[in-house]
Formats: sequence, C-alpha cells, structure tokens
Amino acid sequence: MKYRISRFAMTVLLPASFAFAACTEETPAAEPVKLDAPVVTVLRTTETSATLTWDEIQGASGYSYVIGDGETVSTRETSLTIEDLEAGTQYSMRIKAVSQAGGEYDSDWSLCHFSTSSQPAPTFQPIEIVNSLPTSFTFRITPDNGQTSWYYGIITENVWKIDYDADKDGSFDETSLTDIQQADKEMIDWYASQTTSFETMMQNLLETGTQEITYSSGITPGTTNIVYAYAMDFEGNILSPAIYAEVTAPALTESSYTVTIGARTGDAAQGEKPDRDIFIEYTPDANITRYYTTFAYTASINASLGCSIDEAIRRAEEEKEAADGTTDAQDALQDFILEIIADGTQRDAAAEDHRIVDPGESYTICCAGYDNEGGLFFVHEEISSATKVVPEPSGSPLLESLKGSAWAGTQTLVDANGYRQVTSFTAEIIDRAWSMDYTKYNELSLMLYQYGSTEYVSIEDMNLYDLPEREMLKQYGPKIILTIGSDDSITADISEYQTPVFEPLGPVYMKAFNYETLSVADDSVLNVELSADGRTMTISAVSEGYYPNMMLYSNDWVAYQCGVSDMVLTRTN
Repeated sequence: MKYRISRFAMTVLLPASFAFAACTEETPAAEPVKLDAPVVTVLRTTETSATLTWDEIQGASGYSYVIGDGETVSTRETSLTIEDLEAGTQYSMRIKAVSQAGGEYDSDWSLCHFSTSSQPAPTFQPIEIVNSLPTSFTFRITPDNGQTSWYYGIITENVWKIDYDADKDGSFDETSLTDIQQADKEMIDWYASQTTSFETMMQNLLETGTQEITYSSGITPGTTNIVYAYAMDFEGNILSPAIYAEVTAPALTESSYTVTIGARTGDAAQGEKPDRDIFIEYTPDANITRYYTTFAYTASINASLGCSIDEAIRRAEEEKEAADGTTDAQDALQDFILEIIADGTQRDAAAEDHRIVDPGESYTICCAGYDNEGGLFFVHEEISSATKVVPEPSGSPLLESLKGSAWAGTQTLVDANGYRQVTSFTAEIIDRAWSMDYTKYNELSLMLYQYGSTEYVSIEDMNLYDLPEREMLKQYGPKIILTIGSDDSITADISEYQTPVFEPLGPVYMKAFNYETLSVADDSVLNVELSADGRTMTISAVSEGYYPNMMLYSNDWVAYQCGVSDMVLTRTN
C-alpha cells in the first residue's frame, strides 16, 4: 500500500474582541518600514520554460522583477512562468517587493538562478477514467515514457468549488494547477524535513510508468471531482506541468444484482469449533463490479441503527412509498450502507472468510457494493455461534491462588526511531467482570495497567459508548486471558477476539511480533511460566524471535508497541 500525502489548509480566526475594537477605535497609522525581500522558489523547469514562485510580502503593492539583462517588469502575482527559453541554459532573475509607502521602503533585490533542462519535459496521455461509481472511481495514467515517475492528487468537489472556481460558475480553474503544484511541493518538503528516510518516502509517494488506480476516500455520490498528475523525480523536483480530468460520481440508484452470502459455524467432525469458528462464502453476480463486507455483533449493529436491520429496511421502504418527507430511517440506513463501503473489506471476486468468534453470540454479515452501471445493492445475513460447552472445574488450587493477585511488570520496548527503553506497568488477575465469570471456563483475566503508553480503559468508561455488555468486556483492557489446566499449566489466549483494547484510532490487540523482520506470528497463544515459588511470571511468544506486543489494527497489522524482550511480572501481594 502506498501512503498518500495530503494538503492541509489552516484558517486563522481573529478574536471577536479584536474585531470589535478595530471598528470602534481609531488606530494610529503604523510607521512605514522597509519590506522584506521575496524568497524565490524554482517550482519547475522544462526544456524551454521555468515556473518560479515566491511568498506574498505583507505591505507590498506588487513586485518588480528582471530576467537576466532584460527590462524591469511589474506584477501583482506571486508566481511567474517564463516561456521561450533555450534548453540547457542558466538564467538569473532579480526581484523586489514594491512598497505602498514609496520607493525608499521597497525591499532589497533578491537574486535567483535557474537552469532549463537539456531534455524535453515528460509528457502524458490524457487521463483515462476507467469507471466511476457513487463513492469511488478508477483512472489510468500513462506517461509517454514508461520510465517517468509521477505524482497524482484528487481534489473533491467541495474543495475545488471553494478554492479553484475563480468565476464561481461551477467550472474548475485550470490556471490553478500551478498553485496546486506549489502547495504539493511545500507539503512534500515539509514531510521530507520530518523524516530520516526521504528515499522511502518518495518511493511510497510516486508512481512509475502506466498505473491504474482506484480512489475511494471522501467521494460523495453525484459530485464532480478532479484528478491530476504531473512528472516528479525521486529527489522531489517537479518536471512537467500538470494534466487533469474531471470525474463525476453518479448518484445512488438501486441495483437488481447482488452478492450471495453463505455462512456456517465450525464442523466438529472436521476439527473445527462450532462455538469459535464461523466460515463465510461470498458469491457475486457477474454484473457486480465491486463490493465491501463487514462482520460485527448483531447487537452492535442494532444499537447503531436504533433497531434491527430488517426493521430499518422496512421503515425505509415505507417512507419511500409514502414520500411524505420523513427520511430519518431511510437516511440512517443509507448512512449505514455507506459506512460499510467506506470501512469494509473491498472485494471484486468470489471470496471466503474465516472468523474466530465468541460462543453463543449473534453476528451479522453485511455486504454492499455496485453493479456495472453504478447501482447500489445491500444484503445481510445473521448467524449465531454455538454455545460453548463449559468444562468441568479443573480443581486446580493454582486458579484459586491467582485470583485477585497483584503484579508489577517490565518489558523492553523499541520505538519507530530504534530507541529502546524498559516500560514498567502494574497488573491484576481478576476472575469476574460484570456478569462474566471467567472461572466457568477455567480462565482468569490478566489486566495490564499502563502497559507501554496504552491507557487503561475500564468497563465503566466503555459504558459511556452505549455498547452491549459482551462487546464492552472484550474492548476494555488491555488484558490477556489465562487458561489454567488441571495440571497447573498456564496458557495465554491472545486471539483477536480475546484481547482487544479500546483506542480512538481503532482496536488494539496483543500479538506476537518480530521487530527485526517486522512480521506478525500466526500464534494465537503465548507461553506462560510461573516460578516455583509462584512469585515470578514470564510471558513469551511461541515462535522464536517473536515477543508479545500491543498491535494497532487498521487495514494491516501495525506495530503499536514493539517489544524486544519477554514480559516479566513479579507478584506484589
């Protein structure tokens, strides 16, 4: 996956008291001062042209510049494109800011040198729009030279109509492409100043040769969006003017095509677990272009909609038929479907999925997407896992002795800059949380307080989010579920449905991670060793070279806290 760099805008608001004072009190005129000299940036050079920009100088009525030994030229702009130059030739430009208060307050002249390229500027075929769906579109960019590296960007309608529709006639202002390139250049230079790996950043940022790209971030149905591209080398130099195309996302319509969902619980005869395994098959109609899937607790979905999905669909259909202007349920259902498209797993062919689940819980599989004409479909399927067979109590005295125990833990962590430090945290082993009795399953919950920089979130905190109790129990923490065997053995279950932590950025899980290879182990358990006196507990990964870590789950596993040692806990009570 390549990470895009976005442009940001900042609005600075004056305090109301300042604005009021400016209207009601006479402010003495400020004494004129000599202006600062403009600092020129060479934005782009080609074989026969150069584009230069400079920051606006406060108090300047305009700017005067001289190219080489030419005549003095005046302008109010802050950028300049010079045409009809000779290839491979060095030029100079002098520029000053002109003061409203008179020539003696003009800035000093600043001098800038630039050279035209000895090679023609890279050129592109017109941007080809492969398809356009209500919330995404696919485009193809083809440079005439297959080795050309290039940058692309998207400007959504709500942005370009404010920033780049100069005549406010609903058309994109093509002359703004130079300003857009300058803003891109400034952001790239800023990011480059913040990273120690400029080469890696540029490799993630740029494309090379012909590429087909699907963009699906922030596209609103029925809007016109701008995609643009231009040549840039891996040193961050802009090598060509920008080309662009307008892409109109179609409005939402209802599709007559769909995806068939087949779901089943685990088959014990095949070594699967009916209470922990759910298997899903997605079979799209031939006319389905792209679809997205999500899997969640049925109770959570019902809570977000305020009713069941079936009830939301019924209400939406009734409102549509009545056409009485009441659209709350219809809007809620549409927003829910668009959230699935925005946050779900993208697929474009038949697919299979395996989910590890809680025993005796109801889950809903949702699927939404588009047909070849951009028509929207939505289907869902509800399935419940089997009730867990409660084992006989292990009779282990160790389980009883660990309940309510308090611990102090340490582990060596490494951050993204390679800096290592020992994190200290406290821990507690509990047997109950609200109505949950871990001992029914011969389990205990090891709560980790302030592990690394992860803030502990209590069940009471989670209650503020109106989540079902079962989901709250899974998201508070961080925690590790310990299973106590009848022989006093201990294993730690770290499957993703056992150890989630609530975080604003997304769910965080305990995973086994190798910092040297930056890889996650498939292990769903950790080793737990208890010293002979029961005072020291060591938690380690099964795979060699891997260590317990808190991992942030977004689209891929990402190291959240990079452990480079085992976790060691010492009992304190």
